[in-house]
Amino acid sequence: MFVLLLLAGLFSASCATTPPRIITKKPDTVKKMSRAEQLKAVRALYNPPACFTSSYRIWVKDASNKTQKVKGYLRVDNKREALDFRFTDPIFGMTLSRVVIRDKQAYIRNPFAPAKYRKQKAPVDRFAVSGLGKNSMVLPFRLFQDLLFARLPGDLFLPEARLEKKGPAEMDIFVVRSTEKYRYRFTANRLSSLLYENIRTGDQVLVELLGIYKKTLFPRQIKMRMKPPKGKPEFMWLHFDRLNLKARCALAHFPVF
Repeated sequence: MFVLLLLAGLFSASCATTPPRIITKKPDTVKKMSRAEQLKAVRALYNPPACFTSSYRIWVKDASNKTQKVKGYLRVDNKREALDFRFTDPIFGMTLSRVVIRDKQAYIRNPFAPAKYRKQKAPVDRFAVSGLGKNSMVLPFRLFQDLLFARLPGDLFLPEARLEKKGPAEMDIFVVRSTEKYRYRFTANRLSSLLYENIRTGDQVLVELLGIYKKTLFPRQIKMRMKPPKGKPEFMWLHFDRLNLKARCALAHFPVF
């Protein structure tokens, strides 16, 4: 399995910055719907834009309570299934790591890695991410892939996906993929959290989507809690600063090597 070290080892000092507070409103109650109607409403809401760009701030706290801060940039082409994902230094603006996904391949650049690892290529289905510390969990990229593309996985709409109503405005959809379990929670038809569990290792990840970014389907902030079966949890906060739903996506925007 190929692993991208997104954040570990890129900082010479830690930052004592805390993420911004997000205030969420209680969702409106939605009318009662059948399973088919509920899934249809969710699918209609999550019609991803053909092309978009976004920038954001990222805060990380590892198991030792050390904090780090970076900036991020994302460009997505949903027609080509292409993605350009970068981390940059918040002070000097230099690129710390970059991932380009195109033609079902991940092209990883990390200028701070040893020479033979500065450029790597991997099939997307074998691509994994890590990076909150020396003992960080290794997570499959597919856990984040659909969130980055602003869409929902097709598995949610298959007959074997189990839907459970939690209240008039809340429902859970459970999906099992081989040795992985997923729980997608929707509030008023919007994805509000994702719980991932690796059945084999016991690793758990809770992803919370908080707030709403300017009346779009995007959250204002994403909070992630990663918990191994033994040891303390690690946290990551991603706060959206800018979003352009009318961006351009030429093939040249997704360079490979």
